[in-house]
Amino acid sequence: MKLVCSLICYFYLAIAYGGEWTVVTNNTLSFKGPIESSEFDKFKQVFSSDITKIIVDSGGGDAEVGLAIGGLIAKADIDVEVQGICMSSCANYIFTAGRNKILNRGIVGYHGNMTALVNSIGKEGLINQMKQNGLSEQQATDFYNYYINEVLPHEKAFFSGLGISQDLFDRTQRDDKGMGFGVYSALLPKHATFEKYGIHNVTGEQSQDVIDNDPRVTKYVKLGAPVVID
Repeated sequence: MKLVCSLICYFYLAIAYGGEWTVVTNNTLSFKGPIESSEFDKFKQVFSSDITKIIVDSGGGDAEVGLAIGGLIAKADIDVEVQGICMSSCANYIFTAGRNKILNRGIVGYHGNMTALVNSIGKEGLINQMKQNGLSEQQATDFYNYYINEVLPHEKAFFSGLGISQDLFDRTQRDDKGMGFGVYSALLPKHATFEKYGIHNVTGEQSQDVIDNDPRVTKYVKLGAPVVID
């Protein structure tokens, strides 16, 4: 399954190391770095019923693991605060799962999800990608069937339970992020766009000043195509 996850177009190609979970106070956790295969286990080790907020600064990573973390956050009714970046699987599953969602000198960006990827390239396209990465026809087919039968229904249930439209991820799977022009790494929603797709209780703004001048953001954004705010 890990190889298939690697096909989900992670936002930052330069990420190579696991994230860091830190207990900030009795009721606050901090997560910095990529979402790797071990993150859910590390999260459970520091999580307790006293936690009411998670502060994140993450470019994303393993989609299945992000989905598992998001599921626990949603059940626990926790706030999520972004300081820096929350992109890709962080935006898809951790930010959306927050009871209240706070942008504190941070940005949140979307560029599709697992369902949108499969929908956009289809069975043959996904299997061909996996074969190009060294899997046999049978292995690629088995992984595809696993995603269709196990992972995608879980993702659909997650977003359905939160009242979030798949349309956001289908739109942002496209290179132009539904803008009709240009090529972008991610779409950073304004409040009206968050609301349009069912992402509520967002405070703070997606700021061009943060994109251009905050070193926590600029060191990543400069690595790829530009983001777009809409």
